[in-house]
Amino acid sequence: MVSNSSSDDPVAHALDLYDTASGLGPALVRKSHTNQWEKWWQSGVEIEGNRTVAASANSSLYYLMTSMHPLEPWSVSPCGPGSNCYHQHRFWDSLTWDQGALVLLRPDLVRHSMIAYRLARLEAAKARAVDYGFEGADWPWESALTGLDTV
Repeated sequence: MVSNSSSDDPVAHALDLYDTASGLGPALVRKSHTNQWEKWWQSGVEIEGNRTVAASANSSLYYLMTSMHPLEPWSVSPCGPGSNCYHQHRFWDSLTWDQGALVLLRPDLVRHSMIAYRLARLEAAKARAVDYGFEGADWPWESALTGLDTV
């Protein structure tokens, strides 16, 4: 399902998605969801010889993938989408640890979610750099929707 509304207005976007899903009915929404995950999961990781390591690697990949969407500029959170750990803030080190692993498997998610998140908050990072007497952009260690420092 793809929304026609702009992601600049998250309420309108969410309502548009809801209206679209409501019109399809539960069976088609589930089928769409299942088909999309089958398509996304084609880039999974195969590990032979140790089922525990394989399960851990694939569950980590699953949680990273559920934290992002190729149509939304939102980066991963340290605890995933189902947790309020760190109040769902985003950390700069996700670019170091998560982006490197994901760019090989899902470059579309990295481009349209993680990188888009940073670019959408570029003005806040530039303002932060000025505040600290730096040139360029300075992203905080921990940020939320605004891109500004969050404690």
